[in-house]
Amino acid sequence: MLGHPTLTEIDNLTAERHKSCKSYTQKLSYLSILRRETMSGFSRNAQCILRILESSESMLTSEILETAKQPEYVDLCADCAGGDAFIAAANQLASQGLIAKKFGKGGYRWHLVEAK
Repeated sequence: MLGHPTLTEIDNLTAERHKSCKSYTQKLSYLSILRRETMSGFSRNAQCILRILESSESMLTSEILETAKQPEYVDLCADCAGGDAFIAAANQLASQGLIAKKFGKGGYRWHLVEAK
């Protein structure tokens, strides 16, 4: 017969489940925004940035540009590798409140804004 879990163990499991559900819900929210907005104005580069940031808590500009060169993003990333197109797409997403940036060591660090 298995012993009963302690209250601490239950609290820890509940906290872990809540954290993973929140992250999963946030990702689903962004996926639905991405699908819905694709026809109404997001550039392919903006879609690429959202997709890249979904897989990370935050990334430096240089990390995003490097990731955009990977084969799984070729279908979306039209010309982010040059930098100017990335800035234009990132600023479009930031102005709509979908992503945010913070300046720090290594340059700007970008992250998804939590869905409300």
